[in-house]
Amino acid sequence: MNRIIAFPLALTLALGLASTITVAEEGGHHHEEGEGHDHGDEVALGTKKLGEWQVTANRIGAWEAGKDGAGTVDLVPAKPAAKSVRVWIGDEEGRAAVKAKGEPESAHPGGWHTHISVPDPIPEGAKLWVVIETEAGEKLKDSFPLEPAAEK
Repeated sequence: MNRIIAFPLALTLALGLASTITVAEEGGHHHEEGEGHDHGDEVALGTKKLGEWQVTANRIGAWEAGKDGAGTVDLVPAKPAAKSVRVWIGDEEGRAAVKAKGEPESAHPGGWHTHISVPDPIPEGAKLWVVIETEAGEKLKDSFPLEPAAEK
């Protein structure tokens, strides 16, 4: 009799716990539901006009050669929304670079969270490249420095 009750109870608990955990595998780490992406301080790398948007590329924390780096790309205004945002570190063509697709930030309209594979070694003259795909399928591309401009 105890087995008849124990199995459904264990199954219910397991299913209940599984349904409350959302794991986002990205760049070798995960976040459970309710956990944020706190990779460090956000540092603006620059702002440029691309299509209808003022685009700001941000580095979050330090980017180390051979490791995963976090960043954001902010599009202002948030509407019209972009179809996708892709980023990489390297040259314009992305030779030998790992291109990453950003994820829209639901809590920050127009914001895209990215995980960037930082090459090792970082090639001389490498930049952060951002490609925004519009809803119409047009691809807008520009680069940003890997470090913020020195304040004067």
